[in-house]
Amino acid sequence: MVHNNSTLVFSTLFHLLGFSVYAYTWYYDHMYVRHKLPHQHEYGGKFKFLTIWCLFFQAAYFAFATVTDLVQTSGPTVVGRKCCDLRDGFLASIAFPFAALVQTVFWSLYAVDRELIFPKWLDSIFPSWMNHAMHSIILPMLLVEMFIVRHHYPSRKKGIGGCLVIGLSYLVWILYLGFVMDIWVYPVFRVLSGAGFAAFILISAFVLLCFYSIGQMITTKLWSKVPEENFKID
Repeated sequence: MVHNNSTLVFSTLFHLLGFSVYAYTWYYDHMYVRHKLPHQHEYGGKFKFLTIWCLFFQAAYFAFATVTDLVQTSGPTVVGRKCCDLRDGFLASIAFPFAALVQTVFWSLYAVDRELIFPKWLDSIFPSWMNHAMHSIILPMLLVEMFIVRHHYPSRKKGIGGCLVIGLSYLVWILYLGFVMDIWVYPVFRVLSGAGFAAFILISAFVLLCFYSIGQMITTKLWSKVPEENFKID
């Protein structure tokens, strides 16, 4: 829920900026990068990669947040409240935890051995700005979002449930690609043993749920002392 008219304008501009950045990144990736990849990357397209899922989530979130802002310009309504609930649930269950997971895992593996996650040959295909748009700004953008817009987290059952549904969907997808199509999405999976792969997945799932809780704690810390009535449109 947004504060007042002036803050609503600011949040709308911020949401438009976020959507524009991610939409252009998506467009550039589709038009100028996808065709340069080796043929073995064709099956499943770029939706093999969690980074692309996350990019889609960020673009969808900021697009819907913009729509929600526009709905709120007419004042408090049932439709506006429903939009806020959907926006907040999407942020809590999908946008924030997956952005945090993607950024943390990517740069952690990159620091250890970039060949495990982003081989050097990709530098000639991916512009540096695009790499950072996908892996560096996604979390800071959402932290700014949490600071300027008050969000109400859903119940933990619904919130964590939604998070797990997306996570399990991606896990089933990469397992199918790996064991059925013999396409291992990230080089790191090729060097892990069966036990190592299972440990990697379990640790990633644990970290994902931790990020869900961290997002909720951040929101609570920022807004717990601000009266709800301060967030009605005049």
